[in-house]
Amino acid sequence: MARRRRRQTRSAENSQLILGAVLIGFVCLALAYGFYFFVGARKSYVELDPQTYCPKNGPASVTALLIDTTDQLNLVQRTDLINEIEKLIQNIPRYGALDIFAVRPTEKQPTEPVFQRCNPGHADEISGWTSNPTMVERDWREGFRKPLDQLFEQMLAPGEANQSPILESIQWLAVNTLGTPTASGLPRSLIVVSDLLQHTSGLSHYRGVASFSAFKKTPYYKQIKAPLEGVTAHLLIVRRNTKKNVQGKALIEFWTAYFDAQGVRKLRLVDLAG
Repeated sequence: MARRRRRQTRSAENSQLILGAVLIGFVCLALAYGFYFFVGARKSYVELDPQTYCPKNGPASVTALLIDTTDQLNLVQRTDLINEIEKLIQNIPRYGALDIFAVRPTEKQPTEPVFQRCNPGHADEISGWTSNPTMVERDWREGFRKPLDQLFEQMLAPGEANQSPILESIQWLAVNTLGTPTASGLPRSLIVVSDLLQHTSGLSHYRGVASFSAFKKTPYYKQIKAPLEGVTAHLLIVRRNTKKNVQGKALIEFWTAYFDAQGVRKLRLVDLAG
């Protein structure tokens, strides 16, 4: 009887040892997974500017949008423009910067950004383990999308001006946004919404469209050259019923040659409906 009790006691002790080892294994495994997720969260954490939603260490890409508001758009043009801009904005990656400018009614006043923010991303783009999807979606909706829609309503309101310094505006964007050290090495895009009719003291397409090769030899061209090497450019062209005589093949060739001379990597032209 005593021998049988000793065997039972030894068997119980062995079972307890095995159970203890299994529990210790589970604890170690849980700690390992916890450490893994902690390290992953630390690595994926990006500190953002609370006002712009841009990472403190720089954006993932840079997009500059220039809207020529020196002449008004009709309803069809406004609607098609918003659709085209929407497509382009959807391609801006999370933490990609969007700077929006308006063409000023004077060639001597540099255009300043009316919108400077980064895309904070959507809830479905992040992990619930490392971020708060609800807060991210709220930031995108209230801090990025809503003010963007309000801005478009203001910028696309009817307006007219005596000058249309498109070349000067592009140059300023190239230097002030797309050519900064922060943007160096990043994917960069330029979106221009305009009738492409430059109208300043240095060059006016209202009086006719000369060839770009002739324009390139003028002192004025040397003043307005823009460093756009490696930039992808999108031209959303607004057609004017009153300017059909100058908004033809020669104008498109002028601007195509201009962007090629500035070093643009890829050029896309879209005629807006209306």
